[in-house]
Amino acid sequence: MTCTAVPASGKITAMIRKSLLVLLAAALMPAAIASAAGDKPKSATQADSAAKVVARVQQFYESMPAYSADFEQTTFLAATNRAIESRGKVSFKKPGMMRFDYTTPEQLIVSNGKTAWHYQPEDKQVTVYSTTGFLGNYSASIAFLGGTGKLTNEFNVAIGKRPDGALKEGEVLELTPKGETSVLRRLVLIVDPAKGNVLESWVYPLASVAPVRMRFVKPDFNPPLTADDFSFTPPKGVDVIQAPAF
Repeated sequence: MTCTAVPASGKITAMIRKSLLVLLAAALMPAAIASAAGDKPKSATQADSAAKVVARVQQFYESMPAYSADFEQTTFLAATNRAIESRGKVSFKKPGMMRFDYTTPEQLIVSNGKTAWHYQPEDKQVTVYSTTGFLGNYSASIAFLGGTGKLTNEFNVAIGKRPDGALKEGEVLELTPKGETSVLRRLVLIVDPAKGNVLESWVYPLASVAPVRMRFVKPDFNPPLTADDFSFTPPKGVDVIQAPAF
């Protein structure tokens, strides 16, 4: 996939947030991949291989109380053959806490497990969500981050094809939702064959043929995170908007 990269701006933060919702379902989760949505593994060997990878990755993250990494996010725009580049740092802590610090464009998305805040400094605006409303259709998958839930209950898994432009190393896995989803078509993950952590995720939204890629670098599997790192108080002078459930 060849695209011209363009910097992100505050005007595309809605797109980034939608992309993030899907990426959260893949960022720290086990997976295995099907070559297309709804495809079944071509052989019992493939199914066995996929099941082993899923079990290894799930075990890795279930045993990990916290995680942080730098990320590089690319949102591909099929209609214009361009790509929006975003960067920042992601942190997760059980039970169910998450934090995305975007440096480009500058913004913060943080949740303490019950409430989620989306702070956009350029717009001087904070949007407040219930965690259920913010995660929407991904709540079942995100439950895994809190030490509950099992991805194989929510997704079909199988070994799949490496996306054009993906990392060359690592095992390639795909998740396709078992139930109805209004936004997610499939997830493709590149997994470290030794440790079981996710190196890169490719998200394919239902409403778009173009994927969103998130690459994780400099991972820390035991960061000194506390609950205070996942709380947020809106700065003075900003507009605070309570988002309706969706």
